[in-house]
Amino acid sequence: GFDRAGVSRDEATRAKVAALKKEITDLGLRFDANIANGRKTITADPAELDGLPADYIAAHKPGPDGKVVISTDTPDYSPVMNYARSEALRKRLYEANLTRAWPANDEILRALFTKRDELARLLGRPNPTTLELEDKMIGTPEKALAFLADAGRAGESAAKRDYERMVRRLAADQPGATQLTPWSSGYVTQLIRKESYALDPQEVRRYFAYNNVRDGMLQLTRDLMGVEIRPWKTPVWDPSVEAYE
Repeated sequence: GFDRAGVSRDEATRAKVAALKKEITDLGLRFDANIANGRKTITADPAELDGLPADYIAAHKPGPDGKVVISTDTPDYSPVMNYARSEALRKRLYEANLTRAWPANDEILRALFTKRDELARLLGRPNPTTLELEDKMIGTPEKALAFLADAGRAGESAAKRDYERMVRRLAADQPGATQLTPWSSGYVTQLIRKESYALDPQEVRRYFAYNNVRDGMLQLTRDLMGVEIRPWKTPVWDPSVEAYE
């Protein structure tokens, strides 16, 4: 650990190591912040919401232009990817979500790669992956690659079987489909669960309404910990926040 921190090096090298680590941390924070703040929206015709839960549709009323606005926020994004019958809608939202922080993060990512490589070599390692893995259970990049290859071989036949099943189900909705696109994976998965295993997530959702989950978690905590939990009259940062003590 001391060696990885550069403690054994001269003062100038230690200072350089500290500076590089700070740069890497700052770059990583900027990278994450750009994604978090890179919220995007798309518009859709109301008809494209076919298949989505009734409460989702009710919460997404058309605007003056007759269009519905859908954001890349998780509560907007996940239901569309899982339930929307419109492939065009799923594709537009999928692409919007994956292009958040573009192109702002391109330069940052290049700088991260450069700084990580510089730090590794300064500490006498051949590459950043060696530095990253040497204190982990896997130990080396070579072992990590071998593990991934073994796992790939072990799961290959099952993955191929599942993939072919999903393509067949997609083709039932989209005649001529020969491959499973990433924006259709969640949608097809839900269809198969419902049709083959009688598992309808929309039906399950009824049992996990917010009030039920909140009360259940609070009661579970009371029972496990032997504590009393009650509403707390204290300043909160938003009217929708509930406080308990």
